[in-house]
Amino acid sequence: MGLSCGIARLFGYDLMRYKKSFRFEATLDRLLKHHTFSGVLDIGANNGWFSGHCIKSLGDVPVWSFEPAEALANRLRKKAAGNPNWQIVQAALGDQAGEATLNISAGSGVFNSLNAANPDFIDRFSELNFVGSETVKVTTLDTFAEQNRLLDDGLLVKIDTQGHDYKVLKGGVRTLAGARAIIIELPFQNIYETTESYRDILDFMEGAGFDIYSLSPISPGEDGALIEADGFFVRRKAA
Repeated sequence: MGLSCGIARLFGYDLMRYKKSFRFEATLDRLLKHHTFSGVLDIGANNGWFSGHCIKSLGDVPVWSFEPAEALANRLRKKAAGNPNWQIVQAALGDQAGEATLNISAGSGVFNSLNAANPDFIDRFSELNFVGSETVKVTTLDTFAEQNRLLDDGLLVKIDTQGHDYKVLKGGVRTLAGARAIIIELPFQNIYETTESYRDILDFMEGAGFDIYSLSPISPGEDGALIEADGFFVRRKAA
């Protein structure tokens, strides 16, 4: 069965944006329990909740948290202090290396993005009224993985980069070819000015050899229509 065909039966309920649901945490715990990982890449770490949860669950497995925003990266460094298995990487990931402008949102920074906001959604999400910007370093997942010798078959990769996720995938083809599981945000409506949709990500994941493990809906619109979902994918078993 294709990835697109499996979506409808996996959606169960709505929840408010970016409040990680019981379903998300329970699915993550199930994934961590039933799969063995050699390392975790938390791309778009924000406040470090995902990284911290994996560290607590996986023990000595190394975790790399990628966060381009200076203030958030500094907070993560304080959280990770004294833990040699938790490394903070102050950089964005994309499909090519260089520098880029990171738009800074108000509040917790979960809407920080390398993309401009879609004007149609600014009234619905006040945090899309950006309050500043930073010039940030951009590298690719493959470059980082090669430099740190992470091209193996045991990685858990989580990608949540506010409309930039597809470019992260494109810059990590070799690394993802050996990953064991990937968690990535699927945009059913684009709140940022990007052209990629959930279909592009699903096609990439299917072509890379991954199947849907579970989906956790987030961001219902005013009319109840789904805006985004967290997609859990695992490496397809050989026939």
